[in-house]
Amino acid sequence: MRAYYAAQPSPLVAATGIVLDRRGRVLVLTPSYKDGLELPGGTVEDTETPEQGLARELEEELDLSVPVGRLLAVDSCPPGALGRSLVVHAYLVGPLTDAEAEGIAYADGEVAEARWLTPEEAAEQLPERLAPRLRAGLAALYAGSVAHLVDGVPQPGSPAGLDPADRA
Repeated sequence: MRAYYAAQPSPLVAATGIVLDRRGRVLVLTPSYKDGLELPGGTVEDTETPEQGLARELEEELDLSVPVGRLLAVDSCPPGALGRSLVVHAYLVGPLTDAEAEGIAYADGEVAEARWLTPEEAAEQLPERLAPRLRAGLAALYAGSVAHLVDGVPQPGSPAGLDPADRA
């Protein structure tokens, strides 16, 4: 797997969905191929936009064909375990109707389980590398803005980095 990523031009581009249901819960996934929880999404292919890549991943992983919503966050990550820098675009998906939420299926075998968690539960249970992205994306959703992150850290001027009580 590392060889594949190392052969790709830098930065890699990925897209993730902050998928919400009508109750405001967040969809988190247990992948079948590694430990820990994930948000839906994945690496964007070379002929795709981030929105197209996320739509493809939702269809492939979850048999979910819904519009990709607005951009919530962009997280630029330095080279890490995969050997390449990464730019992750996080988008709002939903809120899903009850029928859409109940119709989620594990289409391609990459997902072992899908769970709906409150935002607080999701942030607590997601890996340390993903929880800040979720928190910042939700903060941007409620602020009507876009969060700018570097390795999960909100950058100056990003409303996601401000305490909601301090926002004008």
